[in-house]
Amino acid sequence: MTPGLIDCHTHLVHAGNRAKEFAMRLDGASYEEITRAGGGIASTVRDTRAVDEIKMLKAARRMADLRELSVATSFLGAHAVPLECADNREAYLRLLIEEILPEVAEAGLADAVDAFFEEIAFSPDEVAPLFEAAHVLGLPVKLHADQRTNGHGGDLAARFKALLADHVEYADEAAVRAIGKAGTVAVRLPGAFYFLRETQKPPVDLFCKHGVAMALATDCNIGTNSGVACAPEIAQVTEKKFANSYG
Repeated sequence: MTPGLIDCHTHLVHAGNRAKEFAMRLDGASYEEITRAGGGIASTVRDTRAVDEIKMLKAARRMADLRELSVATSFLGAHAVPLECADNREAYLRLLIEEILPEVAEAGLADAVDAFFEEIAFSPDEVAPLFEAAHVLGLPVKLHADQRTNGHGGDLAARFKALLADHVEYADEAAVRAIGKAGTVAVRLPGAFYFLRETQKPPVDLFCKHGVAMALATDCNIGTNSGVACAPEIAQVTEKKFANSYG
């Protein structure tokens, strides 16, 4: 832990493991290829749901009781579509909006609602109703946005005045401008950037130009930034290389 660091993007509580993906990635498999092979976020979602999504939130809340830490939790039911719902995404989203989210809110288990906005995850038409439901329940939102492609996730985050727009490597100037006007914070996640061998750098110059506040977080998770020990070549990244290449 770094004293004073507020880690605003982490997937610390999870079930299962994705160790085999490290070898796949080193062999050249892409993020999308791993996902389509049944790995990626969907596998963590499957394993986590097997022990209950709400139980995960309770465990995260419990950490604040066990340690002298302030813990804020996010409900990320819209992280990936469970395999059993692949043919009926609409039903899964209704379940999130009409049943699970209200239960989470009533129990006081979440401080915000998050979603993964990407071609391999959820679309604007799917995320928007979830965020609308969150606002009705008095919960702010944040968004995994424009990590792999420019899907205008920054625009969606700005539309709902999201607390955070995370990743945003592919955000264009229009999205950055909208984020700045909305007061949304752009979260940079260099651990995931290097772990996935990304090459698209976040538009830091545009963030500065449009007055966008920036935050730094770990994105600590079981699949795409669980520690550089599993990828020796990433472990050799020096502080100088980080400063030069990530902006």
